[in-house]
Amino acid sequence: MPQKYYLKMTLSQRINAFVELGKSLNKLDEDTLQHWIDVAGNENRWFTPDAVKMALDGVAKMLSQHP
Repeated sequence: MPQKYYLKMTLSQRINAFVELGKSLNKLDEDTLQHWIDVAGNENRWFTPDAVKMALDGVAKMLSQHP
């Protein structure tokens, strides 16, 4: 039977990884942000540019370390 290899992260490491993801979302440059807005809009017309920006801002805020 093949062995399963995985990285075991502590709770603190997982929290820090999500916090870093939130920071990365907050630092998206305009070109990258526009790319994701275009991709979302092409997949589903309900995803307007304002809605995508609001969603990304909300996710980034949820992933911050301090409320």
